[in-house]
This record gives sequence, structure tokens and C-alpha cells, in this order.
Amino acid sequence: MKQKKKRSWAAALFACAALPCASFAEPVSVNNGEGNGFLFSYRGNCYLFLPQHVHGRSLNVTIATAAPPAIGDAVVFQRFMPGADLSIAYVKPGMEQRCRDGWSDLPDRADEVLDQSGSATLIRVFPSGLVERSPMEITFRSYDHLDARPVEGEVYQGVSGSILEAGGVVVGMAVRSKSVDHAEFLRVDEIKSRIFRLLDARSAGAEYARSSEAPASQPSSSCAAGSSLPILSVTCSHEPISPDYACSNLAKGGAARFPALDKPLDIYLELETDAAVPLSSVVLGKNPEALDAASPKAIRIEIDASSGQSRRWRRFASGDMTPLGEFAGRNGSKPFARRIKVSVDTSWDPTLPLQVDCLAATGP
Repeated sequence: MKQKKKRSWAAALFACAALPCASFAEPVSVNNGEGNGFLFSYRGNCYLFLPQHVHGRSLNVTIATAAPPAIGDAVVFQRFMPGADLSIAYVKPGMEQRCRDGWSDLPDRADEVLDQSGSATLIRVFPSGLVERSPMEITFRSYDHLDARPVEGEVYQGVSGSILEAGGVVVGMAVRSKSVDHAEFLRVDEIKSRIFRLLDARSAGAEYARSSEAPASQPSSSCAAGSSLPILSVTCSHEPISPDYACSNLAKGGAARFPALDKPLDIYLELETDAAVPLSSVVLGKNPEALDAASPKAIRIEIDASSGQSRRWRRFASGDMTPLGEFAGRNGSKPFARRIKVSVDTSWDPTLPLQVDCLAATGP
């Protein structure tokens, strides 16, 4: 996209420290101004939308929010090319305070907003924390794309990934310039539709392009807890894919692998204890370098403290494992337990075998 030293719309440049940014997503600068993207949260994890060409072949990106600035980094775990110039990255812990806009804040359909007006605003974040809000006119729209031109000035370098907002609602993300005075945007409802099929983890893997590289992460580091409770036995509701990947491996720090999920997998842990003990967290890990197997995704944890034969399962925690293969289900009340049931409802890729590399329970 074309670069200019002077901007005719420079008056639109301001810091969000003075005024809040009216948007249903947190816009960020990516890789020191190479482009933009925006954050959202889903089932306890923070994610970043951005065009694929902004990060290129690299899976690691840095991000900077509007003022007051917060700096973080993310790992791209899915790319949608050639179907769309779109990638999704997992934002590493530390950005939770700036990742408060939920999935439900993004519109399922943008037509109602677009029908009301042809005017919009392009929102771009600079590495310094400044935000540029530029008036735009929408000139074309289809079911998946929008075209818009600046009311004055031109389309400048680094605008890819910037938010297009109409009526206070995000309606698109810039993906390329068609000329110096026209930009093309991927509609937010098209983005949401594609991403949901991935995050819901019930669609075939052919929908998107898998990464041929493993994300940079230390495998199964979340299970190396100093206060791990001793595990007497581990049993599972599914037969393993081979005896080498038996469920019982998890009791002694080994990996278990199962056929691709067609129904939830239940993993039962019997703690090695004479009486119920307080439980603060249950952690699971999956080696991201094992590209021939999927990580668990939606996870439910229940506990039982009974001493007899009957079981009284109670909810302990739930959430999604990160795309980097890390999950920690915590409960601040530290309820007492003798047994733990971990239910894996979905995986990150339903076409691949499911693998769990480590499983641990921790006390106070």
C-alpha cells in the first residue's frame, strides 16, 4: 500500500488516552507497524485476527495496543489462505486487561448496520499508541468483502488489518489496497463465520489451511507443577489408538492417544490418598510438535469426594485448551476430592487422532 510523508487527514490522529475508542474490538498494531489486527476473547482465551500477508511465513508476531500502551506477543496457529487473507493467532498471557471484548460483541450479520449508512471510519493503531480515525465511504459490498475509499487523502502503507467501523460496530478488516484511493475489506461476519467453524471445533479440517510448522512453545510445561498430587490410576472411556499410547501412561507422565473424537472422551483420575484432599487446579498438556495428532479443546472437569461406591460428581472447572497445548482448570474455593473426571468434548482438529501428553492435579 502506498506510503506518503504527509497525510491530508493528519487532523484525525489522536491518542486514546484522552478519549476511549468506540469499538467492539481492541485494535492493535502488529510487528511494529507492519500492519494491524484486533483482539477478542473466546471461552477464556485471547485471540488475534489479522491478514495473513501481514505476518507472512512467520508464526510469531508482536502486538501493541492503543494508549495507554500494552505490549504483547501472539502465535499464529491457523491460516485460511487461499480461501481468505486471514489468520488467527493465540495471544499469550499478559494481555487479559486489553482482551475483554467477547465473541458475542462481533456481529453475526453486518447487513443491518451497512444498510443504514454508506459512511464508515477506518481505525488504525500506530506502534506509539496513537490512533488514526479516518472517514471512509463504502462504495461496494458483496457477501464476503467491502470496498471503501477515504473521504479525503489516500490509502497508506501499513493499513492492512485496520478496522472498518460503521455505526459504532466493526464491519470489516482491511486486507489490501485496490488503488491509492480504494481499499478492500474482509467483512466481519465472514471472518466470524470462518473463525467460528474453527473455534467450535466441529468442522472438517479441509475448511482451512493447516500450518506445516509447530508453534514455538515448550511442550507440556504446564504439567510440571511442584505441588502435584500423587495419582494412583488413570482410566479412560475410549480405547487408545495403540497399546503404546495407553491411557494408563498418563499416571506416570506418559502420553495417551485416541482415535479422532466422535463423542466426548472421559478420563478418570484416582488420587493416591486415604482421605479427600483440597484441589486447586487440574492441568493438561499436549506437545504442539506432534502435528499428526490434535489437541483437546473444550474441557470439563468434575470431582468426587465420596468414600463409598456411589459417585457424586460436582463441577470443578471448564474451558478451552489453548492452541499451544496448555490448559489449567482452576477453582479458587479449593474443594476436597478423591477422584477427578476430565471430559474432552471436542478437539482442535476433528479429523486427527486426539493426544494428551500430560495430566496433573495440584493442591494448595
